[in-house]
Amino acid sequence: MISLQRFRCFRNVNAISVLNRLAEMHSGLMPHQIASATGCSLDEAMSLLLHLSTLDIAKAKTLVYHINDNTDPPVSILTRNLNEGPPELPLVCPICGQDIENYEELLFDFIFILNTKPHFKE
Repeated sequence: MISLQRFRCFRNVNAISVLNRLAEMHSGLMPHQIASATGCSLDEAMSLLLHLSTLDIAKAKTLVYHINDNTDPPVSILTRNLNEGPPELPLVCPICGQDIENYEELLFDFIFILNTKPHFKE
């Protein structure tokens, strides 16, 4: 069991219950997913996920998207370990074939891949 006492937002029994359901249903969690489901802020959700990565419960990954991707939902063109930083440029988008020469053509998001199914408590 993982104590969430240090996270103010997750002192709520309902938020913990929702968080446990998310962790049970998904192999990876995203900050916006947790924030939306529990009502906590994006910063609080990111703090929790980074905390899980320091405990080796989750592996932090960066998802890289090309802004010219018109797929719905958008598809990441790269997944990198968070500690690797942004990709080196230039690169070619594997979806549309365009050259990407500056970071303004990219969008970034985060996913935390669960190594184990955590169970949270207050």
